[in-house]
Amino acid sequence: MKKILILGANNSQVQLIKAAKEEGYYVIACDYANDNPGIPFVDKHYQISYLEQEKVLSIAKEEQIDGIIGNTDPAMSVVAYVAEQMGLVGNTPNSVKKFISKNDFRQFQEQIGLFCPKHIETDDYLTVESIVDSWNFPIVVKPSKSSGSQGVTKIFSNQKERLRDAFENCKEISNDSKVTIEEYVEMPSLEIIEGDLFVLDDKILWNGLFNIRRSILAPMVPMTKIFPAILSTEELSIIKTDVTKLFKEAGIRHGEYNIEMYFTTEGKLFIIENNPRQGGNRIPQLLKKHTGIDYNKLLVTTAVGDNNYFNQIKDKELTRNYLSQHILFSNFSGILDGVEISPNIKKYVTDVELTKKAGDKVNQFHNATDSIGYVNLLFPDRESQLHYCRRNIEQQIFPIVSKHEIPIADCSLPYQLIYDFMIGDAYEFFVPKLKKVNRTPEDYAEQLATYCTIAYDLDEDNKLKGLVAGYMQNLRKSQFSLIAEVYVNSEYRREGLGEKLMMRYIDCCKSAGLKGVWLHVKEHSEPAQNLYKKLGFVFDESYNENGFLQMELRF
Repeated sequence: MKKILILGANNSQVQLIKAAKEEGYYVIACDYANDNPGIPFVDKHYQISYLEQEKVLSIAKEEQIDGIIGNTDPAMSVVAYVAEQMGLVGNTPNSVKKFISKNDFRQFQEQIGLFCPKHIETDDYLTVESIVDSWNFPIVVKPSKSSGSQGVTKIFSNQKERLRDAFENCKEISNDSKVTIEEYVEMPSLEIIEGDLFVLDDKILWNGLFNIRRSILAPMVPMTKIFPAILSTEELSIIKTDVTKLFKEAGIRHGEYNIEMYFTTEGKLFIIENNPRQGGNRIPQLLKKHTGIDYNKLLVTTAVGDNNYFNQIKDKELTRNYLSQHILFSNFSGILDGVEISPNIKKYVTDVELTKKAGDKVNQFHNATDSIGYVNLLFPDRESQLHYCRRNIEQQIFPIVSKHEIPIADCSLPYQLIYDFMIGDAYEFFVPKLKKVNRTPEDYAEQLATYCTIAYDLDEDNKLKGLVAGYMQNLRKSQFSLIAEVYVNSEYRREGLGEKLMMRYIDCCKSAGLKGVWLHVKEHSEPAQNLYKKLGFVFDESYNENGFLQMELRF
């Protein structure tokens, strides 16, 4: 009987454990917890941290294992170490190291001639300040060693306070307390190419590629997967050439790799990262539905030197089902009541899995760790798939959240969303007054995105219908928020949207413990003044400057 050692017995490893048991293998797990969901399925459990590689190696030798696997970033260095020490199927620790650290990966790309941005890695903020002054902004700040999009922050200009905050946050998240900073590579759209690629010796399986749309409200966060990938013949050829070079030069011989990439506006392939493990959110299970390939079975069988299944499927003509997966996030913190799925899209839903249950607290989303579950969908054709997944899926499927701790008001609304709003219907409102103070829409949009809390509403195309933006920190009047901007696009006026957004912002200020809000209003703008009076604002009779009056609302 073949023996396989699996690092971890949490939800992420359960499917690997079950796949190994289905093959009739003797399964051993190393996991510090003794109550994780995979433990009842293993034959033997060692209650140790799988990051203690010498202890893991000692167990592997004692058990005389035939193979070792894992599927978390920290575990993969230990997998490689044990495999090398025991002559098992796997990669060298040096090969895997190139993919675990974000900075090591950038250096490796540069070394072998693949496209990559200017970058540094450091644990010292003063080093960052001394270097990035000469860089082109925006820049991206991210933890050097971490999974998912946690902590990843886009900085639009050399704003020292915001840069330091992002740096310190990423340093705390990073497994090695180091932070990677790099110049931002412009994305032509919010859609990138992702996938799980399987490697065995010199053969790569390319069937696991798909597209993934990011959220317009958090552009670093993956939102909706679209299977199969939408690629031209030329694009696929470039991907195969560059990624093959990546694996070959790194010396990678085995495993499943989760890759993220996109083509730049100049047509260059930018590989964001290539993680040496399976993708999260059950990507292997989705790929089985999409292609018919069981990637869990592939990983466990090849790890113990059994290549029969790999040989069966490596050149097989595969099914191509139009699958999608939509990750659920909440626009505000509160208590989860359930999930709303519109009748239009419900017929395509195959299953819903929540990581939170009704009654649980959920957080306003800022990164992938704020996910509350996902919805899988199966479409009959590409046309219907793209109709829903590329336009308004967030209005078709969304969580119902009550008892809002913070109403729909966001302190990190994306710059691009605000800028597009300012130069669209709101152009005649914003641009003339910005010209008077010699400011550009780009600069002001960045200021609002960086420093303001914003109550907003979106249309079906995820564009702003209106906003109320104000300052809730560094206040001019102690414990009183200044409302800087109030604007509703012309087609949505006279529907009560302005009042609704004002109430959202006011509620947000109350939740934050402020004592009130204040604003300036044009002396002869009766509609605006009437709205503010309706909400309880009163005039400050001592103020009248350059045709503007001051109004305030005390809580």
